[in-house]
Amino acid sequence: MLHIVSDEAVAEKLRLWAGQPRLIVWTDKDRDRQLRRLVARDSLWLWFHNGVPAELLQFLRDESLTAGPHFLIKIPPAMEVDQMAALAAAKSPLPNP
Repeated sequence: MLHIVSDEAVAEKLRLWAGQPRLIVWTDKDRDRQLRRLVARDSLWLWFHNGVPAELLQFLRDESLTAGPHFLIKIPPAMEVDQMAALAAAKSPLPNP
């Protein structure tokens, strides 16, 4: 499983909750190379406040990385670490991008 998070603040909370997960921060300048390498063999768990960025969905289509399974975890703006298990449990399948 590969987690893609909206920003570094969410990444820090995910690290506190899950230890050292396989993780990409969407704002990371090196993210496309990491995505190509990791997504082909993993499911994605997308942790975003306002839905999945259109640029990420387009990237998945362009790179033929849509097979999944991929999931969306909708996170509140002021997410706390103790909320993460319930949010992960409520994940929804990402429709084929």
